[in-house]
Amino acid sequence: MQGGVREREDLAEPLVAPCLVHLHLQSALGLAALSAALVAVPFAAAAVLGSGAAPALSRRLGPTALTAAALVLAGTALALVPLIGTGPGGRAALPVLAAGGAAFGVFTAAVFALVLAGVRGVAAGSVSGLLCPRPSNSAARSG
Repeated sequence: MQGGVREREDLAEPLVAPCLVHLHLQSALGLAALSAALVAVPFAAAAVLGSGAAPALSRRLGPTALTAAALVLAGTALALVPLIGTGPGGRAALPVLAAGGAAFGVFTAAVFALVLAGVRGVAAGSVSGLLCPRPSNSAARSG
């Protein structure tokens, strides 16, 4: 904390889901970084598709219902991530990653829209900056 202003690194990061997936793939399953990234491709690709579908789904279902449904689906999918294994049956869990990624993309886009809808035009840039995390540079400050 500097001058009474809370630094961004102190705030909880909203994009924890992809980190948890990679942490499980590397730590629990022992996959190398490249292998974990390849296994997580369905999650990332579906997240892009989900965020693209969010505006149409929001118009159809309403932003609050969409956000709640996407949060439940994303949470369920993340709870099932430990089922991903390295054996032949482990690939069966990849659709769980895709469903979780799509829900994560929909949730992120919908919640950003909900938050920004209540913000005046002048402050929208500042609020959107709070929603989007930036890489931590705490190592640069301490070195």
